Amino acid sequence: MALSFNGRLDRDDSVNGDDNAGSAAASAITDWSAFETPYRLWGPDAEGPIDPVADARCDTGTCRIWDWRFIAGDEVVRNFNGVLQAGTTCPASVHGDVVLDNIQTPGGAFLVNAVEIIDDAQGDDDGLCETDEACIYSPHIGAYQGEGEANVPCTFEDGVVSGVTMFGRAIP
Repeated sequence: MALSFNGRLDRDDSVNGDDNAGSAAASAITDWSAFETPYRLWGPDAEGPIDPVADARCDTGTCRIWDWRFIAGDEVVRNFNGVLQAGTTCPASVHGDVVLDNIQTPGGAFLVNAVEIIDDAQGDDDGLCETDEACIYSPHIGAYQGEGEANVPCTFEDGVVSGVTMFGRAIP
């Protein structure tokens, strides 16, 4: 899976002024958290994420900025649950019968591959995509689910969960 991610950064991060072509001495880093994207962080300077050197904190020596977004051409973890295309039926992995039971709400169920849009004046704002809520499709394996506004709609197919308004992100 190491090749699924952008990995080590070998150019300047335009937001973090401490790096030079993606690296810096640990003792010289004053900004450990500001990057072009929230999917970047400082780590040991290694050849790749599976290099044993990478399995440590970066508190001495040379540090490297790592970018944990998926590469555009990845076919392993990116779009694992299917591709959402505007105006078409939502991918099968997000149809109304692909659910888990909500043990907190007897008789309730939620979609496995979507999350509820919070603070949209619909639903109960618990983050679970349930009946009659607006939700965001989760196409990838892992935490990174794309960037930008969730404004690409698809036609939801009802099942145990129904009445959902489903959106995807323009940059999956």
